[in-house]
Amino acid sequence: MLLWYHKGKNFGDALNPYIFNKLIPGCFDNDPASIFIGIGSLLGYPQPKNSKKIVFSTGFGGGDRNTYGVAPKIDASYEVLAVRGPLTAKAIKVSPSLAVTDGAILLKSVIEPNKRTRTNKVGYIPHVGSMAFYNWKRVCDDAGLTFISPSEQIDLIIDKMLSCRLIITEAMHGAIVADVLRIPWVPVIGYPTINTFKWRDWCLSLNMNYTPKLLPRIYSTEFREARIDRRTKNLAPMFVKSSI
Repeated sequence: MLLWYHKGKNFGDALNPYIFNKLIPGCFDNDPASIFIGIGSLLGYPQPKNSKKIVFSTGFGGGDRNTYGVAPKIDASYEVLAVRGPLTAKAIKVSPSLAVTDGAILLKSVIEPNKRTRTNKVGYIPHVGSMAFYNWKRVCDDAGLTFISPSEQIDLIIDKMLSCRLIITEAMHGAIVADVLRIPWVPVIGYPTINTFKWRDWCLSLNMNYTPKLLPRIYSTEFREARIDRRTKNLAPMFVKSSI
């Protein structure tokens, strides 16, 4: 069986091997005849056509089709054990009773108890898509916050979170892991790249409302200049043609 997940630099995705290789060791031999679809908004992504697909706590992303795809038609090749939330269940047309919650809650089953004494620090976790917009570490350092990058190693993220009394997070899995670690958290949203569908899907699975605090959109000079460069390069051929 193949553990099937998005292999990006994002700790929400990296939770898949971290959790499932410990929870069910020896289960995955990378044989694509059957795939285990785990944590993440994966159900809209193209999947191997000839594989048996086991869906466990997975979500559908909603949102832009170019990013999250379209909801799959659940046929005999699927065995749906559980999905992330009721919005996913409705999107893929399975029973609402299968809307359990996000599989990241299983982190509690595979980590060693940590008796670290919490400080008075407040942690901030940006969404991985927000990392390119601004230097969030500098902002956090200036504000006296503990910066927690979603691209860091999971053990380091957990250690940093355990030192905090409160987590402010754009990242949904920042909130889920904070819940697992019993740390109060506050959701925020600063950019349109934040997928509110998946946040609502998870929150509804636990009978919570998603009510994020709104942050101002800020962009670094480097990001603005890079965007201007890309746009002017696209316009350059037009100016050349018009001058002939």
